[in-house]
Amino acid sequence: MATYANLGLYSHSPYLSYAGIAGGLFCLGIAANAVVFPSPALSALGLTSPPSLRSASSAVHPAAQSTGSDAAFVRDLAHLYAARDAALGVVILAASYYKDVRTLGWTMLAGAGVAAVDGWVNGRRVKGGEWKHWAIAPVGLGLGAALLGAFDKI
Repeated sequence: MATYANLGLYSHSPYLSYAGIAGGLFCLGIAANAVVFPSPALSALGLTSPPSLRSASSAVHPAAQSTGSDAAFVRDLAHLYAARDAALGVVILAASYYKDVRTLGWTMLAGAGVAAVDGWVNGRRVKGGEWKHWAIAPVGLGLGAALLGAFDKI
């Protein structure tokens, strides 16, 4: 396991680990939002939810009073999306906490891949919403590359 013993290498900088912590918390925040507010979470991505879900009057959980199969499907889809983001966030935070720069680097690269695919799917669905995801992918790509030592010899 790599540690921060050699601070002369960019890949061992604690600031990259702090950036990883921020990325992990970002993923967990998105996941929490999708669990508590599935319709607004999907709307933030430009995806529309069925009318039965949008018209729910519950302040805590918009889908709490919806009984339609469309609303249940959207709620379940948002929860799957939340589980994926929560798992990614937990792995990023664990790798940051244990200062395992290689695992953190590969996880950040995987997160960039997730953002790229999310953007591709959103672009097909919304026609222009892909940049909400593609703006984040280079950050994960750069952090992952730096953590894996791509900039150590520069």
